[in-house]
Amino acid sequence: MPCILGESENTSPSWPHGSGYMNTLVVYDITSNRIRGKIADSCLDYGMLRIQKSAFLGDMNRNRQDELMVRIRRIIEKKKGNVQMFSICDKDMKDRKETVNS
Repeated sequence: MPCILGESENTSPSWPHGSGYMNTLVVYDITSNRIRGKIADSCLDYGMLRIQKSAFLGDMNRNRQDELMVRIRRIIEKKKGNVQMFSICDKDMKDRKETVNS
């Protein structure tokens, strides 16, 4: 049973999978443009791809996930915001559905 994402014929992006690497989804709801931009920049710095305005997908090991979340916590500090990170198994990633209209 797929546990993440919407409808499409797309397959998983071809990130280099290595031992301990996981498909990683970061989504956030931040009201401050400045903080939102810094979080987006951090995700990009960690090699993630933007899949929505406030959603990034990448391939990271547990240490990189932890590093990114520490960086995000420092950016947010005591401001309002919600950032969530999910590890998605290869099976669920392969089963994901997506619709993209440009």
